[in-house]
Amino acid sequence: MSKTMISMRFVSLVSFVLLAGLFSGALRSVQPFGEPQSPVVDGRYLARAQTETGANDLVTAVGFDYRSFDIIALAGCLVAVSVSVVSLLREEAEEGR
Repeated sequence: MSKTMISMRFVSLVSFVLLAGLFSGALRSVQPFGEPQSPVVDGRYLARAQTETGANDLVTAVGFDYRSFDIIALAGCLVAVSVSVVSLLREEAEEGR
């Protein structure tokens, strides 16, 4: 093996170990599913949702007022996936002619 190949493998191994450490550290901070001790923000949503947003439905208030940027990003992802699928299917249809 050449010296550059060994150094590339070493860099890859070190990068993998660092990313695995960061990932495992991030997973430790995630609360278990169904944990009754939820973050403080949940209490704020329950206490102030109707007065801050004017929505009678808590799901609507959280979805469209508090988390609106998440929904915009999700819509952008759905559009990107839809365009990708249509372009792939169109290429296959043109090749089949």
